[in-house]
Amino acid sequence: MKKVRVLKIEEREDAQHPHNKEVGYFKERFMIGDPLVGQEFLLYMENGIPIWHTSFVTEILSTDTFKTKNSIYQISEII
Repeated sequence: MKKVRVLKIEEREDAQHPHNKEVGYFKERFMIGDPLVGQEFLLYMENGIPIWHTSFVTEILSTDTFKTKNSIYQISEII
């Protein structure tokens, strides 16, 4: 498990739920696995309990950026 910041960098023009979270919104928690197309991306508390999730991932754009049904997010590790 590694601690990360997940930052909303863009809202999709065709967002399923527009204006759900503003651009610049971020969450800092623990990540267990990489984003996977067709699944929600989850962040966890230190004890492994899920605490936050995105809508379903639709595309992996790069090793640190992914697109969901509503937004584009960037992940950065917190050291």
